This record gives sequence, C-alpha cells and structure tokens, in this order.
Amino acid sequence: MALLVVLASFASGVLAQTPKKPDPKTKPPVGKGLASKPAPPPPPPPIAKELEEEVASIAAATGARLSASEHPVFDCASSLSRDETLIVVDGAEKAFAVFKEISGVSGPAEMFGIKKPLLVILPGAESYKKLGYWYEKAKGRPGMGDAVANSTYFPFDSPRCLIGMHLKPSDAVGLAHVAAHETGHLCVQRYKFNSNYSPPWLCEGMGAYLEARVFGITNCYCFSPGGAQRYGAADAGAVLEKLSDLQFAKWKTAVKAAAKSRQLKTFANFIPLQLSELGAGEVGKAWSMIDYMASLGPGKVGAFIGAVKRLWPAAVVYEHTPAKTAAQEKAILEVFGVEVAGFEEQWRAYVMAKY
Repeated sequence: MALLVVLASFASGVLAQTPKKPDPKTKPPVGKGLASKPAPPPPPPPIAKELEEEVASIAAATGARLSASEHPVFDCASSLSRDETLIVVDGAEKAFAVFKEISGVSGPAEMFGIKKPLLVILPGAESYKKLGYWYEKAKGRPGMGDAVANSTYFPFDSPRCLIGMHLKPSDAVGLAHVAAHETGHLCVQRYKFNSNYSPPWLCEGMGAYLEARVFGITNCYCFSPGGAQRYGAADAGAVLEKLSDLQFAKWKTAVKAAAKSRQLKTFANFIPLQLSELGAGEVGKAWSMIDYMASLGPGKVGAFIGAVKRLWPAAVVYEHTPAKTAAQEKAILEVFGVEVAGFEEQWRAYVMAKY
C-alpha cells in the first residue's frame, strides 16, 4: 500500500511537471521573450560606384581613412564614425532646407545638377591641406591647393561642388556648424551659377544666417587675417563680448542697437567690402538684410541673388569693381522697387520693430 502511495505521488509529480500545450488564444506578455530584443540596425545602403571611386581617390591623396555615404542633398566622405557623420551631415541638410525656403529654389538639382555636393570630413590639418591639391589636380583648378592650405574649411563651387573640413580641434557638433555655414556660401555661389566671385557680404551673411536658423547659435566665421582681427567687440556697432557660441537672439540685440545709433556702414559703403574688411557689425548687418529680404515674401532672396548674378560683370576678378557695385544697386531696385538708400531705411525699420 505504501509503495502504491509513493508511486502515485511520483506519477502525480511527473504529471504536474509536464508542460501544458500553449493556448493559441493567449498572447505572450509584452516585454518578455526573444521577440522583445531590439533588432540590429539595418546595414547602410550600397554606395554608388562613382562615389566610392571618388572617395577612394580622395583617401589615397590625403592619407585618410574615409567612408562614403549618401544622403538626400549631400554625399559624404568621412573619417568619423557613422553616428558622428550623421550629426555633421544633418547640419548641412537642414541649412539647405532653410535656403530652399527663403530662395524659392525647387530643390538641390536646380542648384547642384544631377551630382550631389560632397562633404569631406578629414581627421586633421595635414590631410585637409592635401585635399586642395587633390582638387587642383583632379578637377583642373590651379591655385586651389594653396587656397585650402591657408584655411580650415573651404567651399569648392566648381566644377565639383564640395565642402572640405577637418576634425581637430573641433568635434562633430562643431563641424555641424561648419557644414551649415559653408552650405550658405555654396548656395550663394551656385544659385544662378555664373562661375565668378560673389559679393563677400552676401556669402558671409548667408553662412551666418543659415547657421543661426539651424542651431539658434553661431559659432563659425570665415575671413582673412585682417577680418579675423576685426570680427570682435572692438569694431563698429559691436555690442558683443564674444562670437563663440553666440546666441542668435543676442546678436539680434546687437544689430538693433547698432541700427538705432546708425553706427554701421551704409549699404552703399558696405557693398564694396572684401572678406578681409568684414567685422562683426558688417556681418550682423549682412545676415539681417537677408532676414529682411526673406520677410518680404517667398522667393525674394532668390530673386535678389539671381538679379545680382545676371547683372554681374563678365570679367572674372576677385577685387571689387564699380561694375560689381552697380550690379547690386540695380538688383535692389529691380527686385524691391527702391533705391539702395530707401531699402536701407526699410531694413532699419524692420530691425527696430522685430529685433
């Protein structure tokens, strides 16, 4: 009898441990089991062969390890990780979106053709300097090597649209600012392209404006040594303690104060300035004039740049000439219906009311 009890108990234990068949109506608990593990990120899409070959050519010339990637507006050759590269590219993509909004351009193909512009992110100054000599040789542009060697980032507008930059001593976030700013230069140079020098105030103003619109902070400035010395609190109209990580709202306040006191150069005296002659006050006026043009309606910024390009003198010279002044003055009258002096007073009223 005792043996039968033991066997019965053993049998009941075995039966108790036998798993039941799952009820098909019962859903598994959320967050448990193998199905809840996050799926690995998908591999990046395959890169076009032409882009791979171009990036390999740049890598061989600069000695940098570069990865190619494609994005909606820009292609990229980067020495950074995939995540860091996306941070930088995002700055350029958002900057182009702002330019598209204020210019009325239909899309990147209208600006750059069927070949996307290329962002080249190199690891340091040595590899970056070699980029200009690669471009000079590969694209037939004499002088680009020396031009790039004397800079820390550079927009190439023709024949290959390219923005070159390098990491040290910056980081991915800093380079995102660079990418947005240099996109502004590239857009001015390429819009209604005429293979000639564009007004420095317009190029630099657009760079500062797009960077500020994307980030709410400006942290990137381009000029020759003379301009670098003046691009601070000592120049006319500057109520700025620093230009690093400068909040857009603070720069607006400085522009308003300078406009109210009429400290800044008049637009007639502002037009001829070269890059080396631009200071914080001048660049503040430049981006605020672009802001005012944009406020007058969709496409007004593009209409102005287009008129400047159409009226621009045919002679390809870096220096300012009276014909360049005339082109900009005529463009103001053609697009906005007032002479330069009248346009300036309208800009001043806008700044006083909005800033």
